[in-house]
Amino acid sequence: MTQSQILSHAILLREGYRQGGIADDDISSQVMVFAPALWGEWEERIITLRQVERLRKEQVLGLESTCIYVVENPSVFAELVDAALLRRPQKDRCPLPFFICGNGQPTVAVIKLLDLLCGVEGLHLYYAGDLDSKGLSIAQSLQIRYSHVFKDWRMNTEQYLRYVKKGIPLVDGERSKLRNTEFSWDRDLGSAMADRGLKLHQELWVGELVSDWLNSNTESTR
Repeated sequence: MTQSQILSHAILLREGYRQGGIADDDISSQVMVFAPALWGEWEERIITLRQVERLRKEQVLGLESTCIYVVENPSVFAELVDAALLRRPQKDRCPLPFFICGNGQPTVAVIKLLDLLCGVEGLHLYYAGDLDSKGLSIAQSLQIRYSHVFKDWRMNTEQYLRYVKKGIPLVDGERSKLRNTEFSWDRDLGSAMADRGLKLHQELWVGELVSDWLNSNTESTR
């Protein structure tokens, strides 16, 4: 079963419980967010599925930015939030885009929030994850679900080759999977990684992610 199928199954199972009158757990499924433009608070929040489902489309229609940014790893999320806090005076008049941490495989809370945000016309979803089998699988599942708005965020062959000398070895299963997988946003990426036998964690280019996000209202994300 693919990551996308697993996620869809979890959502359908939860809805099935609800329709059958069985109370489901809407507290433990959580998402980390940083969204001063929505809540007016310059600090990260951890919100539950229950809180996500209380949000309404009208609340996000007024967001000035046309981008949503998502990272895979909490350590990267923390560094970007810290960088934003240091630059807060310069950003008060230019709200930062909605920022989410997927924390590995996205929870139902993450997906429900993305469903809401990606339903707003004109928004684009930028996803940054590790350049390994798991990170690319997550990106691919998001690309399938949000094909109309998905854009990779430094998850391409150019980025891989820039940092490949700092990579760690792929295991045989990962290498074989990558060689036989084609990613729609960069059809050469899987084979490039399989040929070199190395994977990369996004912490290697966190400085570039910081710059991309803080300057996203004036520059295009690569």
